[in-house]
Amino acid sequence: MDEKGQEHIVYFAIENYWTGDRESYVLKEPSKYYIDCVEDSEIILFSRENFELLCAQIPKFGELMNMLIQKSFMASQNRIHSSISFSAEEKYQDFLNNHPKLANRIPQNMIAGYLGMTPETLSRIRNTIKARNT
Repeated sequence: MDEKGQEHIVYFAIENYWTGDRESYVLKEPSKYYIDCVEDSEIILFSRENFELLCAQIPKFGELMNMLIQKSFMASQNRIHSSISFSAEEKYQDFLNNHPKLANRIPQNMIAGYLGMTPETLSRIRNTIKARNT
């Protein structure tokens, strides 16, 4: 949330995804982010100590976490690239291409918040695309 109360969505996690705040974890500080479940979810919460213990005692788990961190970093880089390089319509098309399972599962205002646009702008883009395809 920004100082105006506007929600900005940083990340969506679907089934079998992991999510968290790496900065908070590394710096041992409270997160500046919230996690909100849009659908019924099963949540597993690890203390830092237990998480580190799991990584140390189960090397494959540690390897999995490293792989997920790398994938997350690449996704963040791609998101930054699209947010500074693409038009609003291109951002939406990129979202549809990269997250096809989400488009019909989450509210449009959340997609707009993720893309950094108003719900009205997203509605106009969707109508333009729909008109072009008919």
